[in-house]
Amino acid sequence: MFMIYVLCLNPAVDCYERYYDIKLKGNNRTKYQKFYIGGKGINVSLMLNNLGVKSRLLTVLGGFTGDYIYKTLRKMKIDVIPFNTKTPTRINLKIEA
Repeated sequence: MFMIYVLCLNPAVDCYERYYDIKLKGNNRTKYQKFYIGGKGINVSLMLNNLGVKSRLLTVLGGFTGDYIYKTLRKMKIDVIPFNTKTPTRINLKIEA
């Protein structure tokens, strides 16, 4: 039996937000906020897992966002080996219209 190793050097947390009304000057309140883990390597690992192919994800994670990605991957039964860094893993903010 073989195992595929997937290297993900630039993972991310994708944050989708929808607002009631966007004001240029003032506070903006969100209707909802959703978080998804992402990055090409993570997406490949998720797809391999869905297809039943054994794989191991090697990725760089840091800060609270890295913790979120790691915990989410473990819940999804993804075999992950994190390389920890002090720099937080990036967040992509996506505003839905």
